[in-house]
Amino acid sequence: IMTEHSFEDFTAVIQSLIKVTDKITLIEREKAAAAADRKHELLDNCIQEEQAVLLQLRGLEQKRFRLMEGLGWKDLTFRQLLKRVSPEKQQILSPLFDDLDRKLKALTSAKEDADRMILTRVRELEIFLSRSENPSYSPDGTAEAPRSFSQKDTYV
Repeated sequence: IMTEHSFEDFTAVIQSLIKVTDKITLIEREKAAAAADRKHELLDNCIQEEQAVLLQLRGLEQKRFRLMEGLGWKDLTFRQLLKRVSPEKQQILSPLFDDLDRKLKALTSAKEDADRMILTRVRELEIFLSRSENPSYSPDGTAEAPRSFSQKDTYV
């Protein structure tokens, strides 16, 4: 049985999901920038902040699931749901679902960028570490500094 109250709760949860998705997207962009700038302390802060927001997201998803179940929409996708509700409710839900869909696509893109940048930094670190464990030698037999060091960083 759909009550106006539970429908309003459902739309409020969708609006909250949109806001939380925006927050996570922002954090993912900050992670990518921190990794690109080699600011590891900022990266750590982003990860901690992200964990807190992901808990918030999990709670909202559980609430959305319970409300959908209570409204008789348990196994419906958002598109299927729109076909089942009145035109008035479609007018309310359709823009929310579209907005959430856009935000989720932006989040996916930001997360891919951040993951790619972090992976690049991890690979650089692995290369650096393997070179410092196995230094290259010049033809005269002296160890060469890893390529990531410039001449001004070496002490002779």
